[in-house]
Amino acid sequence: CYIMKKEIYMISIFIVGLLFTLNGCSAKGKLFTGFKKPSRNRGIVYFYRPSSMKGYLVNYPIFNEDRTKVLGNLNNGSYFMVEMPENRHIVKSYTNSIEIDIKKNTITCVKCFVNMHFADGGNFYLPDIVLKRVSKKTCLEEIKNIRENK
Repeated sequence: CYIMKKEIYMISIFIVGLLFTLNGCSAKGKLFTGFKKPSRNRGIVYFYRPSSMKGYLVNYPIFNEDRTKVLGNLNNGSYFMVEMPENRHIVKSYTNSIEIDIKKNTITCVKCFVNMHFADGGNFYLPDIVLKRVSKKTCLEEIKNIRENK
């Protein structure tokens, strides 16, 4: 009985420590409070990643079209915004890209998430970083409890 209690105690300590460690991978910025107004003749793109256990530890950058500039980084449960000139832009993750048409004085939202899939005949997981354009309404519903990643 004593050994079993000790094992349960050790497992509990391990789980609590793991939770504190994993919490360090989340964004620490301020909570989303509303969309900002774009500068004149520019639009704002919000990239956000809802909190999920799937791919929790995978943090990744979002790049411009030729991957010469990191627009921002996404931790689990985070967002960042980028002001862009009116034009058609391609943004990329490590595994996917999306074309977005930026109009002046508008807000565009891109939901980002991780899909895990087996690779090499099922021997290990590979993260697939997905970029999906969503409506402003959907974005507002999903981003309200997400912290800014700076």
